Amino acid sequence: MSVILRICAEFIRILVTITRPYSDYVLDFLYRLFMGKTQKLPAIDNKILLIPAVELAEKIRKRQLSSEEIMKAYIERAKSVHPYINAAVDERYEEALKDAKEVDKFLASGVKSEEDIAKETPLLGVPFSCKETIGITGMKQTSGLVRSKDHIADRDGGAAEMYRKAGAIPFVVTDVPELCMWWESSNHVNGLTKNPYDNTRTVGGSSGGEGAIITSASSIIGIGNDIAGSIRIPASFCGIYGHKPSRGIVPNWGMFPYCEMKTEKEDRTIDFVSTGPMCRYVQDLPLLLKALSGNDERLKLDTKVNFKNIKIYYIEEFPGILNAAVPDVKKRIKTAVKHFSNEYGVEATPLVCPELQHAFYIWESKLLEHDGPPFQFYLKGKNKSINMWLELFKSIIRSSEHTLPAIYFGIVDRRKKDDFYQFCLDKYKAIYRKFKEIFEEDAILLVPTHPEPPPHYLMTIPMYPNIAYTCIFNILGYPSTQIPAGLSNGAPVGIQAVSGPFKDHLCLAAAAELDKVFNAMEGDGSPMRTYNISDVSDLYVAIKTLSKEELQKLFDHQYNSINWADRSTPTITSNSRSSTPTSTRQIPIENHRSSQPPPQIPNSDANMESPTSEKQKSSQDDFQPVPSKKAAKTPRTEENFKLSTENSFSHLQEETDTTPKTPATISLDNRNSGLSRVIQDGLLS
Repeated sequence: MSVILRICAEFIRILVTITRPYSDYVLDFLYRLFMGKTQKLPAIDNKILLIPAVELAEKIRKRQLSSEEIMKAYIERAKSVHPYINAAVDERYEEALKDAKEVDKFLASGVKSEEDIAKETPLLGVPFSCKETIGITGMKQTSGLVRSKDHIADRDGGAAEMYRKAGAIPFVVTDVPELCMWWESSNHVNGLTKNPYDNTRTVGGSSGGEGAIITSASSIIGIGNDIAGSIRIPASFCGIYGHKPSRGIVPNWGMFPYCEMKTEKEDRTIDFVSTGPMCRYVQDLPLLLKALSGNDERLKLDTKVNFKNIKIYYIEEFPGILNAAVPDVKKRIKTAVKHFSNEYGVEATPLVCPELQHAFYIWESKLLEHDGPPFQFYLKGKNKSINMWLELFKSIIRSSEHTLPAIYFGIVDRRKKDDFYQFCLDKYKAIYRKFKEIFEEDAILLVPTHPEPPPHYLMTIPMYPNIAYTCIFNILGYPSTQIPAGLSNGAPVGIQAVSGPFKDHLCLAAAAELDKVFNAMEGDGSPMRTYNISDVSDLYVAIKTLSKEELQKLFDHQYNSINWADRSTPTITSNSRSSTPTSTRQIPIENHRSSQPPPQIPNSDANMESPTSEKQKSSQDDFQPVPSKKAAKTPRTEENFKLSTENSFSHLQEETDTTPKTPATISLDNRNSGLSRVIQDGLLS
């Protein structure tokens, strides 16, 4: 029967995959019909929420900001956003404020110098959130199990303890899937965590609560753990950063229930689990990994990376029709490859590895090889029995205490060391040899984090094998950093930078470099290029979303950035969130003048991007478009450019909803991943 269930799920996967993008339009329509429009988060009204953790820590040490006022800002934000995303499952707000006050008193005493504090407690006074399955003393630790709904952690987990030693203060724990063995954060204890970009799509898992709370600016840094992509997948689906460290770098102890439930044999599947940082700002990653690893010298995190001496490999998609990545995801890989070629003269090499077609089943077989107990063992608890088919029936009539994904996984969890199992282990050996060879030298592999944007709720069941893009690196033990790479039809997508064992510094360096490409920011720390006014798709969404005053500010910002000395191709220069400036982007200003807004999807949210043809999508996703012939014919002057753009604004504004929309009504959906930091003051204040 389990085979039949798996075949049914595979049939749905085939149907959805081969009918893209039409299947996505149909699912969008159906889910919005039953779930309604995406709720828009409250606007950010405190600029403290926009400061990276490294800067917050420095300002606290210098007493430019108090730990107490920072903690208050995040507590207020978490409270205001919680009804929209349901990410927090327990809080220690009062205790956290007391801890913050103690930090401020300690700093006022002058007992230690600023240099000593930076060395010994580099995160002193900075708030952090934590995945619920990792213990925080005195807080809920249920792992989404109804039978454990009253379980309270009696000690800090290993990773949380490392953050605390670095001076950070926990203030909230976040939601997970049942038993953390799924990539959709929903359970019958705490409910469903919603994706702030699109409430009909999954937030990811198992660290989905962390993804949602960080991207909504309700937390600045967090902790997740990852056995198959549980850090990287929710980070990708929420447009933030997440790093899966090299195997064994960060302590895993203190997780519930896996550390409490002993089996007759040692459960060595824990070897595949990596605990690591999640955050909004790329410059925070090295400091967070130092804190979690105890500044492990093997990681060489202070080593400066010269990309001219680094070998770059890339994979646009895994082999196999059902593993195919959507065009928008493949374009992000091409954009990253092009950047390293243009900036450093490094020609990337495509990595051909046909064995990756079986990556998901190889991961399953490696779990079985390590004698991990069946999922049912953890689901039922000690000395209990469970009938999964009965639970499936009870789930249909909404009377089971287990979620449908957990029941499905319990039924189809393979426990046979048969010929296919041996076939997968042989394929793993081939993959291991190939990757070991390329990572003997300093090398970085660029690969999609996930082959598509976040799936709709429960579509994670038939699309389960898509975690192949992340789970293969768990069994290899390699470090991998998820890098937000913009939006695809309003939903975040991401790519991974992977390297060899203990070469985490290469992954983080690649993330910092590609942050300049995908998530350019203004010098003041607010997001740059929320919308590109010369791109008709961006312009259309901006018109549908912003008020006239906000549009004028957006226009003025990009207009004033144009280099008028170059009459043939005006340029817009943007700065990175990191201190290094990005290269200049060329934008054909005239292109938008003759373009009409694309048609609106029936019954869709006005804040969502409208569908375009493949040709249009290709154009709008190209980060370095070639100037059009039409643009070259017309001499560019400041006066005629300003007049033409003003006329275009007037023309489009008349065709759209003229109801002014305040920043408080602006949705996350339409921001690039640099604005997963949500509605920031920047262009909108």
